[in-house]
Amino acid sequence: MLPRSKANLTRSLASLGQNAQLPEPQWIELPDGPERRGVFLHAGRDTTGERAPVVLVAPTPSTCYSFAPLILGQASDTQAGLAANRTVIAPELPGHGIAPAVRGPVTFQRCADHLARMVRALDLPPVHLVGASYGGEFAWRAALDHPALFASLTLLDSAGIERREQDWLPEEVAMREISAARYGWLLGSRKGVTGALAPHFATLQRDTAEQTYLCCSNPNNWGAMVDLARDENGARQGDLPRLSVPTLIGWGARDLAYPPEYFAEAFLAAIPDARLHLFENTGHYPHEERPAEVLDLLGPHFRQAESALRDRSTPG
Repeated sequence: MLPRSKANLTRSLASLGQNAQLPEPQWIELPDGPERRGVFLHAGRDTTGERAPVVLVAPTPSTCYSFAPLILGQASDTQAGLAANRTVIAPELPGHGIAPAVRGPVTFQRCADHLARMVRALDLPPVHLVGASYGGEFAWRAALDHPALFASLTLLDSAGIERREQDWLPEEVAMREISAARYGWLLGSRKGVTGALAPHFATLQRDTAEQTYLCCSNPNNWGAMVDLARDENGARQGDLPRLSVPTLIGWGARDLAYPPEYFAEAFLAAIPDARLHLFENTGHYPHEERPAEVLDLLGPHFRQAESALRDRSTPG
């Protein structure tokens, strides 16, 4: 695999299928923290002033572009995308996608802190936060630490529950235990990435596999993935009962990485008043496999959270 620069990666991702309809990335200065700038996609606009913005947090080693089906909707579905009537922000977190190269280890807490800094710097009202896989743990950590920033939380096949020995996939064990694993991008190929990704989808689309391959071909992104695999340990699982943001849990019924009967149920038991929805015949990435069903699920969740916010802000 040849190393791919961030500039080349941005062009390649933007040219893929439905991604071509997404707006160009925007940048924002961040006042503190190890990263001084943040990059994000900004789509849609709420013309009523009544709908909270949505912030979408991607998995690892994926990219903010992976949310194109949720942001835009799909021509094959009648369900409109989130950007049809809401402001949608999809930030790229350190060590992911088109975010600038970073120095030092990329950890779950570093990504959660960066996410909170970006939401605050964008000066948004309380937002609906949606995180998938590792992005789910970035999201729920941010919601724990900064609950006032968020109107609701949605976790899709989220990380954060301590894994049992039998839960680790072979490629994850290699990243965690082989000292030279951060140079693994040198051995990567489209065929290898597709082979590793396919078991996590009922049907793997070509653009989805290509998107992941492109992200893995950047050495900084690959190194961050290794860092996060080594940092995954359920360290803040015990904090989940303190989550005060209305939480929806969505899970692929065929998830091999985090089987729902253990991981989804653990989140459901730990988070106060959380609700769980299983996506039938779906693997680890419902937002890419079942975007219309995810959108159907998000609509009522968002409206219920917004109603609760209005009730709390009404005098008397």
